[in-house]
Amino acid sequence: DDLLEDLPQFEYIFSHSTKEVEAGSFNPFTPSQIHLYLPTVATPAHGVVRAIVKDSTDEYVNTNSQTFLDSDGRFMDNYARNIPGHVDLENDEWHMVTLTSEGGGKKGYRMYVDGVLAGGAPPSVIL
Repeated sequence: DDLLEDLPQFEYIFSHSTKEVEAGSFNPFTPSQIHLYLPTVATPAHGVVRAIVKDSTDEYVNTNSQTFLDSDGRFMDNYARNIPGHVDLENDEWHMVTLTSEGGGKKGYRMYVDGVLAGGAPPSVIL
């Protein structure tokens, strides 16, 4: 277990913010940011792509603001899983991950993997 503690927790695919971040003050859950990353084998949720999307009107309140969506459709789920039917992202193949906003001023976004809807945030049903 000590070996896992030394491993990085995430491998970033994409990260963007409208603000410049000072060293040591990074918080991915504050407004105007988008992050796509892979939880590593050091975390229970490895094997998925995770998205954090915060628009300019989102406010960071407390840990309730720490929301994320995974490519297997799970919302705010850090537990180990291997859900039947989700795309195997560890199969040595290329995959396309797409995030779309809800449009029309609605809050939320959707994630697609290889053109198939993986899930939405906030979810209409929490599994």
